[in-house]
Amino acid sequence: MEIKAMSAAVQAADITPIAWNIPREPQAPASQTVTLGVRRAEALILTQPERPFTVNGLARAVGLSTRSLSRGFQRLRGYGPMAAVRRARLDRVRLDLLTAAPHESVTNVAMRWGFYHLGRFSGLYAAHFGELPSATRRRACPDSRPPQPQAQCRAPLPFLATQQPKELV
Repeated sequence: MEIKAMSAAVQAADITPIAWNIPREPQAPASQTVTLGVRRAEALILTQPERPFTVNGLARAVGLSTRSLSRGFQRLRGYGPMAAVRRARLDRVRLDLLTAAPHESVTNVAMRWGFYHLGRFSGLYAAHFGELPSATRRRACPDSRPPQPQAQCRAPLPFLATQQPKELV
């Protein structure tokens, strides 16, 4: 009997929105203060990408709390403030790779812009631009590759070519 009573109670309750996981109402747009703060943070990042930014430092510089800045970036751009810093630095790496001197390596350029884990950098770069950083470098300066050693075919040693196999007696 208890099961029938609980079943009747569940049916009587209006739990349809919970059961069907109906999405909540869309988020309210960001306030004008937050929008302005995000734009200021983006301007700061784009004009000085070499600075060692932190979310706290960016928030202080634009006059917002850390949480407001992070949520503002998420709401307005779809990514966080540190992702904006990373994107700006990747853009600078690409520019440097396209205009660097022939002796400049991808490693030097990546490290100059704060990418010290080169495997992760290569993956980020490829995801952002659709090609590896080395491909960008080669395309920009085709003569920058070190000369590859040619495969040399050695002639047989002279004494091997002239000697005939001896028969065992």
